[in-house]
Amino acid sequence: MCSCFAAGMLLAIAVIHILPETNEIYLGLKAHEMEAEEEGHEDGLEEEHEIGHPFPLPFVLFVVGFMFLLSMDQILFKS
Repeated sequence: MCSCFAAGMLLAIAVIHILPETNEIYLGLKAHEMEAEEEGHEDGLEEEHEIGHPFPLPFVLFVVGFMFLLSMDQILFKS
């Protein structure tokens, strides 16, 4: 029972605190990358870029990692 509680606490901390902070850092890096890319295109040739949200990589990595650990747990420790 304590093991389940500890796992739930770690998962809650990851989802509530660490994941949003990681997403903010990722968005800041993507914005910096886009600014550097725009500075490199100041040679008079304007290219139209569709402005949108970057791919949500931190969330995808979190889900893939969670599914990997869940599948390893089910395979290795199957009762």
